[in-house]
Amino acid sequence: MDLSQVLVRQFLDYDPETGALTWRARDEKWFNSARAHRIWNTKNAGRPAGTLNQGYVQIAIFRRTHHAHRMIWLWMTGETPEQIDHQNHNRADNRWENLRATTAAGNRKNQSRSRANTSGVTGVYWYKRDSKWQARIKADGVDLHLGYFADKTDAIAARKRAEAKFGFHENHGSAQ
Repeated sequence: MDLSQVLVRQFLDYDPETGALTWRARDEKWFNSARAHRIWNTKNAGRPAGTLNQGYVQIAIFRRTHHAHRMIWLWMTGETPEQIDHQNHNRADNRWENLRATTAAGNRKNQSRSRANTSGVTGVYWYKRDSKWQARIKADGVDLHLGYFADKTDAIAARKRAEAKFGFHENHGSAQ
């Protein structure tokens, strides 16, 4: 069964300020017996919904697991966008102000800094052969060379200008 806004609101309560989802008491029609209905509501109604899996809150409904942020978007808007971005990079932070609808390309413009990054700034690298800092950016599927710089600050500035030009999110490249 596909989820709808009506169904999600029937099963869950959402607090946009905290991002918390809690189970609502369910109607008996969703159960095979009155006993199962009583047990489920006693055990779950009013309690937090979901479990953490790889940093995301996930919720099982009708034996299917759903990401909480997708259910929240459906709960709030009635829509299911291509992707939903956690703007602060915290996958478990489902406050409404932290979520935004986006595309896959838009989501890539708000990625955390790679753990393998050694310069501390996404897209800025030490180019050993010339002993200079190099700035690069990948935008709209094209890898662009922004230049070589004697000073790391200049390389960072070039990268930040390119991020602004191509519409990268202000949190792009921040620590995880």
